[in-house]
Amino acid sequence: MPCICRRTSVRGHRIQRYFSPLTTRATFSPERLLSPPPGALRKTFPLIESVSEAIAKEGRESAICSQLGISEVEHSNIQDFLHDLINNHLKLKVSYSKQTGSAVRTVFSKAKEQYPCFESQDETLENMLKQLLKKASKSFFI
Repeated sequence: MPCICRRTSVRGHRIQRYFSPLTTRATFSPERLLSPPPGALRKTFPLIESVSEAIAKEGRESAICSQLGISEVEHSNIQDFLHDLINNHLKLKVSYSKQTGSAVRTVFSKAKEQYPCFESQDETLENMLKQLLKKASKSFFI
């Protein structure tokens, strides 16, 4: 059966909108400043350790103390001494594996001179240096 309705051409057909476009009704918030406020740049925010991290840290420190045969007070003194050696002899922007060999040997020899408990514990000393260098480089970039 043939179509009874008259076909209109699509080209000349105008579509009446029921609603105005969304862009004319939308309200946009003002643009956010890209730079932070000047006061926030000068502040340092403390890092918060979780309870599990603190327990793990205490476990590692007690394991190192028992391995070296030293007290926890002596361990904190060793960490302070190694931190000073790292600041004086190693580059804070460079990872441990990319430090110059002479600088690492200097740190090793001075640590062994000051603390004879490291004479047979090269691996323990190296691990402590890696951890302290990582901490020092993080505080350097903050």
